[in-house]
Amino acid sequence: MSKKVFALALLGSTCIAPVYAQETDEAELTYERVLVTATKRETDLQSTALAISAIGGDDLEVRQLADLESLTAAVPNVTFNRYLGQARLFVRGLGNDTTIPTAEGRVAYHIDGFYISRNSVAMGTFYDVDRVEIIRGPQGTLYGRNATAGAANVITRKPTREFDGYATVQFGNYNLRSADFALGGPLTEDLSGRFAMQMTDRGGYGKNLITGNDIDASSTGSARASLLWEPSATTDFLFTVDHHREQDSNYAAHYNGPQSGESRIPVAMAALYGGSVSPDPRDINSDRDPRNKRETTGATVEATFDLSDNWTLKSLSGYRGSSYAWDTDLDGTQVALAPYGQAEKSDQYSQEFQLHYNSDRLNAVLGAYAFKEDAYGRVYILLQSATAPPSFLTQGYRLAGDVKTTAGAIFGELTYDIDDKWSVIVGGRYSAEEKSVDDDYQIRRDQPYLSPVNGPYLPGIPILSNPGYPRYDEESWDSFTPKLGVTYQANDDVFLFATYSTGFKSGGFSPGVLQPAFDPELVTSFEIGERATLFDDRLTLNATAFYFNYDDMQVSRVTGTVVVIENASSAKVSGLEIESAFRPTDNSKIDFSGAWLNTEFGDFFPGPGNDNMKGNRLPSGPEWQGLVGAEIVQSLSPSIDVTLRGEVEYKSGMYFTPQNTDRLYEEGHTKLNAFLTFDLADPDLRVSLYGRNLTDELSWSIFRSGSVAYGAPVNGVIEAPRTFGISITKQFG
Repeated sequence: MSKKVFALALLGSTCIAPVYAQETDEAELTYERVLVTATKRETDLQSTALAISAIGGDDLEVRQLADLESLTAAVPNVTFNRYLGQARLFVRGLGNDTTIPTAEGRVAYHIDGFYISRNSVAMGTFYDVDRVEIIRGPQGTLYGRNATAGAANVITRKPTREFDGYATVQFGNYNLRSADFALGGPLTEDLSGRFAMQMTDRGGYGKNLITGNDIDASSTGSARASLLWEPSATTDFLFTVDHHREQDSNYAAHYNGPQSGESRIPVAMAALYGGSVSPDPRDINSDRDPRNKRETTGATVEATFDLSDNWTLKSLSGYRGSSYAWDTDLDGTQVALAPYGQAEKSDQYSQEFQLHYNSDRLNAVLGAYAFKEDAYGRVYILLQSATAPPSFLTQGYRLAGDVKTTAGAIFGELTYDIDDKWSVIVGGRYSAEEKSVDDDYQIRRDQPYLSPVNGPYLPGIPILSNPGYPRYDEESWDSFTPKLGVTYQANDDVFLFATYSTGFKSGGFSPGVLQPAFDPELVTSFEIGERATLFDDRLTLNATAFYFNYDDMQVSRVTGTVVVIENASSAKVSGLEIESAFRPTDNSKIDFSGAWLNTEFGDFFPGPGNDNMKGNRLPSGPEWQGLVGAEIVQSLSPSIDVTLRGEVEYKSGMYFTPQNTDRLYEEGHTKLNAFLTFDLADPDLRVSLYGRNLTDELSWSIFRSGSVAYGAPVNGVIEAPRTFGISITKQFG
């Protein structure tokens, strides 16, 4: 799909995603109003003054949107990568652009309304999902922490007073085998429960040609249990615990050649010892297999008290502990030039109170939020000297540190209906954050840091820290982020809005870098949008145009052997987001989602001696992005319906560094997906055949250049190849 064709489609369509429900008895696709909770209260998506996409559980199942990575093709101006084992969600070209443990992103990730600080946790929460809400733009009032680019909220299914559940098995290529199970219903007169679990085992998308083992393979297990206690008609408590684990060879770093202009090329160094790189980028040559091991456990309590007809009090108490250890090979050869590993352990606690008021004209939420986290991160690289044989690792690099965060906020937002058409929105949040760092930075040329790898450990040699380490430092910041808006309900079918909003992301420290804390970044946003449902609900036409202005944007870069986070002076982001759906007949649908994004840095010199980056595009933000889908449902018999869906998704090229170098640029690409689903009314069975990336397009979600200390190799993550399979779901209740 060319840019011109895509632009015409973009201008001819518009939307925030509607949901269509399939009525199997009549083989029809009928429009359903979607209720969302993005504003901390339940609202109709088509009259919500936010740039929000909501995808329901049924759509997730039919389209095989089984994780955040696959979800991004369905949501405009959203991209995703999982570099170094961390989930990195970007909205409107803004997200988490650093590779160091303990870092925080710009997209606030939530599970059932609870904020999750660690990027490594997001990949283990996507099962038994009721819907997913992606909110684009700064959410400095209601969401607050690290929501300068947007927020994502995964809403899981809750216990009900009726017995229901499902069991799903899935088989696919690359030896995919997975099973999902959920069951819920009443336990006593005032107690309901739900239990869900997921297990996935998949072979690798590539191989380590030296060991013969699979890489980018996946072996995961997850479970969640919920109890809903309703002691009275005005009070309820929802208790939830969950656990996720991974132990596999996933998230391999794939070698993509040297950084141009560097003299120490890893392949040339390895060639001295007979090393080589894999001819296929999906495979690797390595003396060791990638290793991924991670766990996360969460516990939450949500209490709701209906104080009167107008007032409701909510309390959300949460804990999450997570840890991961991950290592791979950065030089891309079977010679141990640069084995790399990182690990992280975190404990976070949060408490939020919300006081809701609802009347005929006024809807308001007031709240207070407290957050505390202790995150420990570690990075090590074992470096082989180019002048010594590879039988012994002669250099060791280790960076480790503890980052503690204490944050608090008070917030409020109200919507007042002036009359039947006009409403105003007023909100604000005061945030205060304190961070401390206690880190150590060590590098030795006579001793490796882990043993054994290629040689013995020398306990008699002390590990010496670099000058200035260990160090301890702390800093605090505060900010007020207001929001103003106006909405206009032109008629029952057309809703218009305009908003001014702000966001705040606290400052912090660059582990291993002796410099003061980097400053917070602030963003100011202007949005206008329309939401329309026309022609007896056969057509939805919705669009949002936006403009951001960032001050002190936090940008990361590799310098020497460390990653430095610094403040660019400014950045500007503007664009247009469109989604649409048209149902020309009762049993057919055409849908489109697309985005145009324009980004540029202000004055910014990334490090001494570098050129001004002014005018360069922000990393990980394609100029054009979109998806066109067509769907038809037909009855084969009174009890069997079949749905056929096809999709074309397109993403234009994007840079991965502020320098906008061609070497770290991914070309645009188009992918094709197809789905065939059979719904059997009796015995309430769904059988789905699917194929994604049918042309087997090779595309990279990110490139990164490593340190000159080990030859400045370029490594990256390759998106999934062609996948296909069958999914069978049996519904209960």
